[in-house]
Amino acid sequence: MSELMYTKSSVMIALTLLVLMVLAIRIGHHLGARSTSIKNCAPCKEHISTLLSSVLGMLALMLGFSFSIALERHSSRSEAVVDESNAIGTAYMRVALLPQAEQAELQDLFARYLQVRLDESKLTLAQAAVRETLNQNTNQLQMQLWNKAMKVAAADPNPVRVGLFVQALNEMIDAYGKRYAELNRHIPELVLLLLYGALIISGGMLGYSAGVSEHKPSNAVFVMLSLVVLLMYVVIDLDRPRRGLIVINQAPMESLRTMMK
Repeated sequence: MSELMYTKSSVMIALTLLVLMVLAIRIGHHLGARSTSIKNCAPCKEHISTLLSSVLGMLALMLGFSFSIALERHSSRSEAVVDESNAIGTAYMRVALLPQAEQAELQDLFARYLQVRLDESKLTLAQAAVRETLNQNTNQLQMQLWNKAMKVAAADPNPVRVGLFVQALNEMIDAYGKRYAELNRHIPELVLLLLYGALIISGGMLGYSAGVSEHKPSNAVFVMLSLVVLLMYVVIDLDRPRRGLIVINQAPMESLRTMMK
């Protein structure tokens, strides 16, 4: 099932959440101010205060859990870039072990392969059609490299040198698969929707508690609100690679291209 918000702007999601939380506080304050029966009931106020503390504690736990998952997956994607770069570089250097007549064509295939991988890394996940085309090109180049390796293996009487190259090529293909999988792993949208709902409900309860206590929500409430929304933006930005402020560094792949040239 396609997700509704995964391709939406992180800034727009955060701003929408901020507006909804402010609106929830205003509505909650209005309802609390009109609850005359609860205003005159000290146990009721204490119960609301206890319930609010429990909800805020649960919210803090959910935020911390979501941030931890997003940060872990961001780190995994960064490591996958380094792993793929190392795998391509190793396979490229082991071309020198093969017969000289085969080296030029293989080096050209590796250069084209690296360029396709770099082009794909510059696309956002919202550019699905272009990404699919580049991934198909990647698979085709992998097959060409593999077929060439099998041809060299059949013709070369030295299985050790060819074996080292085939092993490196296999690891390169595996590194691509790992990186592709890491790129498509993110926090399930249902978890984020539940978190958004909890944030909005918490805002309403804060406003309601202030209304029952017959005072307006303090500035500290809105400062906390802004910090929570900012944290949510960071979580969303970490969870959505290749856009926003936090992106995966492609320096290892760029350095490898420079080395090939």
